[in-house]
Amino acid sequence: MLVERVLWPVTGFVTLKQILGKHGGPIPVAASTWWAGVQRGEFPQPVNVGGRTVWRVSDIDDLITRLGRSSVSRSRRIPPPLRRVEHQVVEK
Repeated sequence: MLVERVLWPVTGFVTLKQILGKHGGPIPVAASTWWAGVQRGEFPQPVNVGGRTVWRVSDIDDLITRLGRSSVSRSRRIPPPLRRVEHQVVEK
């Protein structure tokens, strides 16, 4: 199975796809769970940038810290605007 792992930026904005664990992101919840958490105020509010719904990296980093998750390691961080995708084969 091919798994995409998106490197986490140090600053800037990220999309929902970058946030969710299904796509290699740091938060292992479904999109519906994410949006319910946003509505309840448990997860950060999105911002609209150029017609796209995005979240501030700093807000997501704060959420990760608050939840006690360490799935985003410093070694996976890259400064924007660089975007690099790693592909790795995971055998089940």
